[in-house]
Amino acid sequence: MFLAGNTTKLGNNPGNDTGKVILPLNPGNYSSRNPQWYVDIWLAAGVTAEYQYVLQQKNGSYTFEAGPRRHLTAGACGSGRVVRVDDVARFAAG
Repeated sequence: MFLAGNTTKLGNNPGNDTGKVILPLNPGNYSSRNPQWYVDIWLAAGVTAEYQYVLQQKNGSYTFEAGPRRHLTAGACGSGRVVRVDDVARFAAG
């Protein structure tokens, strides 16, 4: 599972460019009771990032999340950590 998006930290991916999928999610918190993947990234204050989830298939190809990109805006300088929880990633049936 990866993230791709429009900021340098997310690969500067303007669309579904498989050459720009660079940020793997960490399954360190994953369990059957808590199926949670995570990643820590640092964004400049006030930056709005667009992102989407990406699955890497067994054959090495990528499947991008269906639908519009998600958005996250980093807080003002000194506002602290922003935590984003997305409950469901949407992938088209393939």
